[in-house]
Amino acid sequence: MGRELPRAGTLLAVAAAFAALDFVPDPLQQAERTARAAADAGEKGDTGDTGDEGDHAGDALNVAQLAAARAPRSALPHLIAASLARDCANEPAALAELDRATRAEPWRGPAQLAIAHDRLVDAVEHAHDDALAARRFEEAGRALAAAVATGAVACADAYASLTAAGAPVECFDRVAGDDALRLETLVEHHAGCADAAAALAVAERLDRLRSDERPRARALAERRLGAATFAAGRFAEAGDHFRRAAELSGEPDALALERADAYLAAGEADAERIAGSLRSAADGEAAARALCAAGRGARDARVRVRCAAVFGALGQRERERELLAAGDPP
Repeated sequence: MGRELPRAGTLLAVAAAFAALDFVPDPLQQAERTARAAADAGEKGDTGDTGDEGDHAGDALNVAQLAAARAPRSALPHLIAASLARDCANEPAALAELDRATRAEPWRGPAQLAIAHDRLVDAVEHAHDDALAARRFEEAGRALAAAVATGAVACADAYASLTAAGAPVECFDRVAGDDALRLETLVEHHAGCADAAAALAVAERLDRLRSDERPRARALAERRLGAATFAAGRFAEAGDHFRRAAELSGEPDALALERADAYLAAGEADAERIAGSLRSAADGEAAARALCAAGRGARDARVRVRCAAVFGALGQRERERELLAAGDPP
């Protein structure tokens, strides 16, 4: 049975139907516009002097909630409604709208980032309630993980937010997941905060994930911990971190200058030991120049004397005399 060509009238009807689609408003966009308009109305009501600011805010909340209900798969109207609910001191409504926003677009990064920040604030505000704070931190961790996965926020910024809120370690682990780059960034973050236990725990996890011959992640953690503890004035501890970093890297003579600086500042190393570290450095002359410059810049005369003793042990008399003659820097 052969096919007949469509009649002209049918073609016109189909064309008209497709043309009409261009004029049908998108319900999601409509809902977002309505919610934004409600928020604007609430703000204008707050600045008025008619005495009915509460009524304006309440009306705006009702309009926003109705708009959000018409777009259950869009997070923005729910976020706007949650903000208006907070303005009305209606915490249950705010939490309900945030829950709906979370479910509406679980993998939309910007929405999840906004949700995560709200959950973190809520966790800090309810720190006295351990169960509620733990639940909010867990929700914030999930939302931040989604925001990082979609590129809405860098993992380093997510870790900084969690640290500022005092989040438990589980939140950091949820954001990092099993991604090697995020785990390495987390090692550096914990080490930068001088949290040795957390940094080394994540580093061991990363080394297992990579199955490297050398524990590169633990060496990185020790090196970063050395820098963080040195900056905090814990010089002997810094020297130990640098020493372990060199050993883990398979190059026991590495980081000679860093170790020398740390032990000198701590006053725990004799001149011969530091001189030996400088001799074994990959570029001994560059390390010696750097140590001499550090000695000249030291405001503690005892440090300059210890640096001079190192150069005496190295047989570099000119640098020894230079340091002994140097005064306090301006």
